[in-house]
Amino acid sequence: MVGGLETEKSSEFDCVACGRCCYHDQPNYALLYPEDIAAFGPENLAKFTTRSTLSGAALRGGEDGSEIYMRMEHGHCRALEVIPGVSYKCSIYSNRPLVCRIFEPGGPECLEARATVR
Repeated sequence: MVGGLETEKSSEFDCVACGRCCYHDQPNYALLYPEDIAAFGPENLAKFTTRSTLSGAALRGGEDGSEIYMRMEHGHCRALEVIPGVSYKCSIYSNRPLVCRIFEPGGPECLEARATVR
């Protein structure tokens, strides 16, 4: 779903049956923007996020000059509730970060993630 409107293409993809967009080998995968950080609140920030201070990078997000990312555990986003082969649900779906909101089901990034064997 993009911008709150379901496209014909996105209706073909059941994200809850896949969840591959929430998996990645890198610990710093889903960057949070200041708007995400403000919306999360302190409890969710502590539970679902991690900070990174990469030297030489254009850092943003944290007041200390760090970037804030969704925390990855077991190769997937900490917010993903996994029942292997059954369902992959985002536990913070209504409050998910911008990078997750703009991810288009059936788009190029989606198809690439779905092609990756996990």
